[in-house]
Order: sequence, then structure tokens, then C-alpha cells
Amino acid sequence: MLSPAVNEKASTAGSGADMNAAAPTGPTSDEARCRLEKFGPNAMPDASVHTLHRAFEKFWAAVPWMLEAAIVLELAHRIRKAALAALRNGAYDPLLQVGSCVTAAPRIASR
Repeated sequence: MLSPAVNEKASTAGSGADMNAAAPTGPTSDEARCRLEKFGPNAMPDASVHTLHRAFEKFWAAVPWMLEAAIVLELAHRIRKAALAALRNGAYDPLLQVGSCVTAAPRIASR
């Protein structure tokens, strides 16, 4: 069986008038204004990140750097290969410039 003090608290817990009288009150308007000036509004800062920023963050790691380096090396290799092919095929010959006094050397047959 419950003690009389517990029974009394249980019986008064259901009445709204008793609970409102015992509840503490919040800060006054002056206190709230002072806190607002001192600490600012009671709000969370905006933590959303721009979509492009989130996308670029995915490229800031070791593996993406290695992939980017491989892409740059592959492009450099292809450009070099294209330049050599153009030189072999005669697409660019500095000795055959218009108005040049130097004659071109005979071409060696490519394999």
C-alpha cells in the first residue's frame, strides 16, 4: 500500500489548477530583451551546404587526385603522339615556310 504522501501527490497531479500554480514562470519581457541583445536570437545557424561545394568536396582526396593525375598524363601523351604524327606526315614543316630561303631536306620514308 502507498504512503499517504504519495497518495496525496497522485490525487493532486490530475488537477490542472494545482500544476499551473506550482510551475515556474519564464523570464520577463525585460529579461528576454536583455538576453536577446546579449546572446542573439534563439536559432540554429543555417548549416546547408551549396550543391557545387558538396560536389567539389568529393574530389578532395587521394584517390581522385590520382585519377586526375592519370587523366592529365594521358592527355599529355595523346597530344604528344598527335604532334609527332603531324610532324611525320608533313602537316607542319618549319623549313617549308612561305618566303623561306632554306630548302627542305629530302624526306626519309617512314616505316
